[in-house]
Amino acid sequence: MVNIKELRKGRTPEDCMYYDRCAAPICPLDELYKQYEWIQEEEVCINPEFQKLIFIKQQRIIHNKRTYVEGTFTVEQLREQYKQKNR
Repeated sequence: MVNIKELRKGRTPEDCMYYDRCAAPICPLDELYKQYEWIQEEEVCINPEFQKLIFIKQQRIIHNKRTYVEGTFTVEQLREQYKQKNR
């Protein structure tokens, strides 16, 4: 499993090489990332070093669905959904 604390290494969103072109509302480099909510139409983190994080994998699954998924998702909800579907 990927350890987000190790990936962060004291960095902030502004330290990300994709900061200027990324519109994701949940940034793994933001230490408050667990407090934010996300909806299907919003962007997902584009930084390759974070693509193995479970909540980003689940965001991609939802974001790429052809049918609308109603509601908001927290990081914890995204993690739980991914784990349930991938048991």
